[in-house]
Amino acid sequence: MASLAVHIETFLSEYDGSRETLRVYRQALRKFVEWADTMPPLTSVVRIYQAYLLNTGLKPNTVSIYLTAINQYFDYLVEQRLIPYNPAKVVRRPRIPRTHQRDLLLRKVRGCFLRTFLERTSRDIVILQW
Repeated sequence: MASLAVHIETFLSEYDGSRETLRVYRQALRKFVEWADTMPPLTSVVRIYQAYLLNTGLKPNTVSIYLTAINQYFDYLVEQRLIPYNPAKVVRRPRIPRTHQRDLLLRKVRGCFLRTFLERTSRDIVILQW
C-alpha cells in the first residue's frame, strides 16, 4: 500500500471538491495508508480497516466519509491503471442513525427560524403570534 501512497497528492490536486472535503480526504487517506502500511489493496483489508475505525470510537458518519475518500482514491488508481480494480467498491458503509440526520435538520430549521424571527419588526411578530 505504501507504494500507492505517492499518488495521494496527485489525486487530491485533480479532485474537484471543496477545501474542507480535500482536507478530510487527505486526512482519511493518510491514516489509511499509515494503517495499511505494506498490506495489498484488497477488499478484506478495507473491511478490516472499517472495523478498526469503528472500534476506535469514530462515529459511523465519520467512518463513512473516510470510506468514501478511500473509494474515490481507489477509483482514481483504477483510472490511472495502477491497480486492476477498486477493492473498496463493494464495502458497505456503516449505517448512520436516522436521529443523526433529523437532529441536523432540526438545528438548521431552528437556526433559520431564529434568524428570520430576530430580523422581523414588531408588526411581523404580532402576525406570527396570531
